[in-house]
Amino acid sequence: MNKSYTLVAAVAAVVGAELRCQDWVPVSPASAPSARSKHAMVFARGSVVLFGGADATVGEMGDTWTWSGSDWTQQSSLVAPSARVDHAMAYDFARGKIVLFGGTAGGVDQGDTWEWGETGWSSIATTAAPSPRSGHAMTHDSHRGLVVLFGGRDSASALGDQWNWDGANWVSVASATNPGSRYGHALSFDSQRGKVVLFGGASSCAEMSDTWEWNGTDWASVTTVNAPSARKGHGMSYDNVRGVTVLFGGSQLGAPLGDSWTFDGTDWAQTTGATPPASEDPTLAYDVSTGKTVTFPNT
Repeated sequence: MNKSYTLVAAVAAVVGAELRCQDWVPVSPASAPSARSKHAMVFARGSVVLFGGADATVGEMGDTWTWSGSDWTQQSSLVAPSARVDHAMAYDFARGKIVLFGGTAGGVDQGDTWEWGETGWSSIATTAAPSPRSGHAMTHDSHRGLVVLFGGRDSASALGDQWNWDGANWVSVASATNPGSRYGHALSFDSQRGKVVLFGGASSCAEMSDTWEWNGTDWASVTTVNAPSARKGHGMSYDNVRGVTVLFGGSQLGAPLGDSWTFDGTDWAQTTGATPPASEDPTLAYDVSTGKTVTFPNT
């Protein structure tokens, strides 16, 4: 049975201060999605929701699962996105909807928009949208009520454009500074500081280890003393109790990584506790109901 993992923060008082030690804890539920890669996962309305990906037996999948904090349950919907990989999802907290865009289905880049709500999946018609793509990243900016999409790649090249979803349409965003074309990067929203955080990814054949932030108007490169190594395909989410962005896994030069890091808005710090096995394409979601970061690695 494939395992999920949760990141637990243990707090102990040391000389009047707090020592925070993070440990990933394996969870073996009664049921679970099959082991897979290039899927997407977010927290929404009390559950972590996973969609799609691919495994070695079935190939591309179009199934939807929810994590209750103790077990996985497969969900049904009258309509649903086609089976796909390398898509992206974000949860619009204000509207109570998961937004899904793009990915690759049958080797063809997709440019469709879907929403997951209380009654299942719905296809959304828009007057404007990002071009078909895969390997892009999305997160919800709760301060401005927008889902932010950045980058990805199509059949020709890596992309460096930004689009915002306002609940009705996609809007192309131009800013004075830009992280540059890339795919396989990750986004999360730091709700305490009101900034979208971007890390890493790849352009052409080179992986990157840069950190960027978007403040609602412009992007700024962030210089840190420490940082994860260059990588793509990593998972990232924001722990709003501890006020840190959590990063896990990914790959560098084709080798899977198994390190875990946190970013507090100033610097990156590698966690010293137990971690899941190295994973090229893990997904991370912060479960608000349990206060734990959940990962479903492709192992």
